[in-house]
Amino acid sequence: MASIIYKNITKRYADGTKAVDNLDLEIREGEFMIVVGPSGCGKTTALRMAAGLEDITDGQLLIGDKVVNDLEPRDRDIAMVFQNYALYPHMTIFENIAFPLQNRNMPAAEIKERVRAAARTLGLEEHLDRRPKHLSGGQRQRVAMGRAIVRRPKAFLMDEPLSNLDAKLRVQMRAEITRMQRDLGITTLYVTHDQVEAMTMGHRIAVMRKGVLQQVGEPVELYERPANLFVASFIGSPAMNLVQGRIAETEGRIVCEIGSQEIPLADGLAGAENLAGYRNRKVVVGIRPEHLLDPQKTDPSLPGLAARTRLVELLPPEQLVHLELDAEPVLSTSALELAADVDKTSAQDLNLQAKNHRVNVVARLPSGRRYAEGETTRWAIDVAHLHFFDADTGEVLR
Repeated sequence: MASIIYKNITKRYADGTKAVDNLDLEIREGEFMIVVGPSGCGKTTALRMAAGLEDITDGQLLIGDKVVNDLEPRDRDIAMVFQNYALYPHMTIFENIAFPLQNRNMPAAEIKERVRAAARTLGLEEHLDRRPKHLSGGQRQRVAMGRAIVRRPKAFLMDEPLSNLDAKLRVQMRAEITRMQRDLGITTLYVTHDQVEAMTMGHRIAVMRKGVLQQVGEPVELYERPANLFVASFIGSPAMNLVQGRIAETEGRIVCEIGSQEIPLADGLAGAENLAGYRNRKVVVGIRPEHLLDPQKTDPSLPGLAARTRLVELLPPEQLVHLELDAEPVLSTSALELAADVDKTSAQDLNLQAKNHRVNVVARLPSGRRYAEGETTRWAIDVAHLHFFDADTGEVLR
């Protein structure tokens, strides 16, 4: 096992494009680090630089305590797992797993022992005499994992290994890879665009956007304390609700005005007084879907917002209630650029929402009670879990 350390790593292509910009990141010895972000954010380039498949423009890459910038891939003692399995169709499963050991001229008895040990770990013992075409996608991915395991490398590098599997197999393989990594304790750098994989598998998550590292932390930390609008709206499904708000003071109390309504903050939000510096300024307010509370099951004295039900999606044991809220959408250009859902909402839709002073938000609730479409209800808000972001920079307001 060994740590992997990126020290001010930059990857710049000949046309001047920066795929990775000044990346500082440490994957600790034995850690399962997930690098997540949308397509084109630089996560795969970062992994390929660790593997030696991409040159490094600036900075240092260390595996263990050794700088490996100029080492060939074969000399880095790492194992890669790709999304396309890369198995030899003419070889048996045993031969596929054994291939890297045979290349090292390892004794046959040791090869057999290592292959069978890997097969036991991955549930492949009864398939060793078969060929890849006779296996399912999930089984083929296990073979690719087995080929990595037998090498007993310092680290695993995994590039979206589950993206070619169907939904059911992805769930199964997520659990298997997580279990295997915990059992083996091998340092693992895992790249994905799927934030559900990131949240369920890794010890820590590194979120990237346009080649720049946005935040690193444990899954719960990123979910509950995002550093900016991008992380807030990328981590979580459904995404965090974002609306335009304004910090004000009413009768000596700090409140947040959202449309024609206001939410008192001082009684429920720790550090609400710190928002006083934003008095009479616009902010972006973030509300997780689960923090819009069931109107029938909450204290009517709690702060709340009136909203009209537009659509109900039943996903037992939950339901997603889509609401129309009297508020302004986030229209600040710099804030929108930081929001992960900017590509999902057209400028035309945003302008229409702004003209009508309507914002679409989502509440996540148990599936027991039905909500009638078109019904206007007052939704209580868990003020302690509100998030506030600078409307110009998109950075969180602590």
